[in-house]
Amino acid sequence: MSLIERFVQYLPSVKPSITYVTPKERIKNTILIILIFSLLSSIPIFGISPVVSQRFAEFMWIFGSHIGTLATVGVIPSILAGLFLQMLIFSGILSINIQTEEGKKKYDSYYKFLAIIFLIIQSISFMITGNMVPDHTLPFPTWFLYLLIFLQIFIGGYIIILLDDFSVKHGLTSGINLIIFTSISMSIALRVFNPIPPPTFAAYGQYVPSGLLPLAVLNFIEGNFNIAMAYILIVLLTFGVLVFVTYLQSIKIEIPLVYMNIGGKITKFPINLLYTSVIPAIFLYGIIIWILAVTDTNSTIHKLLTPPNLIYYLSQYGFSYLLDPFNIAHVLFYLTIFIVGGVLFSYMWVIATGMDAKNLAKMLQSLPIPSLRYRDPRIIEKTLEKYVGPLSYLSGLLIGLIAAISDILGIAVSGISLLLLVLIATQIYNDLERYGAIPYLPIINKYLAKK
Repeated sequence: MSLIERFVQYLPSVKPSITYVTPKERIKNTILIILIFSLLSSIPIFGISPVVSQRFAEFMWIFGSHIGTLATVGVIPSILAGLFLQMLIFSGILSINIQTEEGKKKYDSYYKFLAIIFLIIQSISFMITGNMVPDHTLPFPTWFLYLLIFLQIFIGGYIIILLDDFSVKHGLTSGINLIIFTSISMSIALRVFNPIPPPTFAAYGQYVPSGLLPLAVLNFIEGNFNIAMAYILIVLLTFGVLVFVTYLQSIKIEIPLVYMNIGGKITKFPINLLYTSVIPAIFLYGIIIWILAVTDTNSTIHKLLTPPNLIYYLSQYGFSYLLDPFNIAHVLFYLTIFIVGGVLFSYMWVIATGMDAKNLAKMLQSLPIPSLRYRDPRIIEKTLEKYVGPLSYLSGLLIGLIAAISDILGIAVSGISLLLLVLIATQIYNDLERYGAIPYLPIINKYLAKK
């Protein structure tokens, strides 16, 4: 047993069930995970004075992070641990055979160890970067406040790691998927319906609700009809984009790989229209957030990379807002950055992850399909190249376009968040089917029965 495995065995952990976990039990456990995470994301960290841009906070929602609460780090340590461990195994630096029981235990131990390392780094980085600083009005030494903040972030983060492990072993789906889905759903609900004012307004005794619909009602009462209608339009567009993204995610392109002369049978391979998914767009979004963090707020690049929020500004200034050449340039620049960046990162993601035609052809030949196994791999690769290449660019373009237009119009949450929400919802639905849990969920089961 390695030193890492010995260290991990003394940490609090979740043991797998020795008996069969029924679908009903998995549903109850999943609801419990959602409730615990919701509680963590609602408990503020004691001793901090939050200094964080709203833009950065919204970006962190897609990682289940709610800055300033016990869920500050979200699932970032778990995601980084999984990626780093896969890289170590893929490069041959670490030899783990996950097909054996011993290999699975070793993988879990290394995964948990790396998650804790990244949790410590992430907890410290939030304080070093100035996103969370001590509240110096409290009667405690600065070093004690920093230690107290670190411990709270660490404990909250470790509970989330345990929730992920518990969800995998006793729940319906991956804990990472569940927490991100819950985080984005909560964010949408709060952004649209929350009647409670932000702390900055509450501190001055002003009632300015956080939610868009309460803001619309307040502006109607005050006679600001244009602004009120703008808030309502933003809400409608948010759900409109959500429906459109769901439609795009359901579209599949069937690639004809083998034509059989007898009976006219065709072997097809389905590929999602959004082939590269949302991950390349997340990388682009992260780079933009970093540039905004290191540049002066009055600089041209900072202003150009800030979401235009067109609907809100048009409601305030009318169409005269578009007469300013800078505002037009702002919209065009923002659109161009996301489209070009989306296509570029999509192409890089395909190459980096082996989703190109060559690797895809090798994967297909390893499947137990005789018509493909005995087919010349060069023919399969050539056929795939006609579809995979264009789909990579088209996928990046569509995702970049959705993300850009969402931010330009200024919908409730970023287009990236909505894309990720739909993608994870699809994965969760597949897991529900796998565990046979759909009959125990009345709403979903009733909908499917109608169909």
